Formats: sequence, structure tokens, C-alpha cells
Amino acid sequence: MILLDTDHFSVLTDSRHRQHAQLLDKLERVSDDVLIPVVSVEEQLRAWLAQIHRTRNSREQIYPYDRLLRLLETLGEWEVARWTDDAADQLEQLRRARIRIGTQDLKIASIALANDATLLSANLRDFHRIPWNQKVSGTDCRNGPPGAAHNRFLTPFGATQDAC
Repeated sequence: MILLDTDHFSVLTDSRHRQHAQLLDKLERVSDDVLIPVVSVEEQLRAWLAQIHRTRNSREQIYPYDRLLRLLETLGEWEVARWTDDAADQLEQLRRARIRIGTQDLKIASIALANDATLLSANLRDFHRIPWNQKVSGTDCRNGPPGAAHNRFLTPFGATQDAC
């Protein structure tokens, strides 16, 4: 399973983005299921609703309403990864481990960990802090046996980056 972080999900919903076609092409070629974390959906909905609310000129609301509509259309085309008890457990573990990244990113990482999923994100700075290997193998992949299973995440638009 591959989860799209909010940065990639926003590219997916914006056909004018310079990397939209490239991302769609790569996603169509993967054999794993590709899902959108419900937390990314929340972030996108909040952003477009806030922009609509801030914009007083009705004509200037056309673009944010169009993007909100495109977001809803895109959601109909993709499966959404749910927030579950397992994800909540993962979040609690990350908080106990004092991982210092934003709450939404912690939640997205928690969904990935709970589903043994690969996370596609451009946010390397924060997601490098997540102990990806704990959920899958329970060992430190730097010191574990050769080839030990561990989660990883993907760097912007598809280059594989081991999480350890």
C-alpha cells in the first residue's frame, strides 16, 4: 500500500500543477494500492474552506470553489485510508517517543505505520524523524539482519529513500 502525503495529494487535485501528469503516470504504473490518508483530506478541505471564507469578493471565490469541487471529484476517484484504533495507537507511541513534528504529519505517519504502508511525501525533513522500522520488523534496520523488512517512504515523485 502507498499513501500520498498532503503535498502529493494537492498535486493530484491540481491538473495545472507542473508535476501533475508526471505523478499520475507514476501512480498508474505502481502495482500497490494507492490511498489518500483521511488526514490529508481534512487538511485540503480546511484549506479551501478557509480560503473561501477569507475571500470577500465573490468573483475571487471562483478559483477556491473550483479547487474545492476538484478536490471532491478526486476523492470520488481514490480510496481514502481511515483513521483507526491502530493508527491512534501508533500516534500515542510516536508521542511517547517525543517525535517532534506537526500533529497532522504525525497522524499521517501513524496511518502509514498502522497499515504497513509506504508514504509518498516531499516532506523529508519531518518524516525522516519517524522510526519507520518499528511497526514492521521491531528491529533497528541499521543493526538488524541483512534485508530486514522495514517501512520506507518515497522522496518527491517516486525516488525510493530508505527510512533508516
